[in-house]
Amino acid sequence: MAWLLLLAGPLGWIGLLLVAATRRSAETLTVTLPYCEATDLRMKRAVWVRQGAVLVFLGTFVAAFLALLPQTTDFRLLAAGLGAIAIAALIQVIVESVRSNRAMVRIDLDASRRWVTLWGVHPNFLAAVPREGHGSFAAPTA
Repeated sequence: MAWLLLLAGPLGWIGLLLVAATRRSAETLTVTLPYCEATDLRMKRAVWVRQGAVLVFLGTFVAAFLALLPQTTDFRLLAAGLGAIAIAALIQVIVESVRSNRAMVRIDLDASRRWVTLWGVHPNFLAAVPREGHGSFAAPTA
């Protein structure tokens, strides 16, 4: 399916990006880690801004398409302006997605499903975890 979307041109590429962005893995691991209120507010703000930018993008994209229906120069200029706003909103969606992903801690399981790797943890969290006990602990911060 990915090859067909890739060969479909720009609309297929957008579809491929949407499929990649909304695809979820088959397994889910639910973990709760301690974090401060400032981190919670930063993550919530990034999600709110991203959702708002998605709404602006969708609204201006539809409005630009509707503005192209009448065959006049004024409406074509309006469509071009709305298209520029839609592109700016899409860039904002991408920026906020990257920002919110950087703020989150990623968790990976190894193939045996016995060891968990934490990515993006704060150095104080890493220092607070005991290194003794049942097994080892390794948490890359990159």
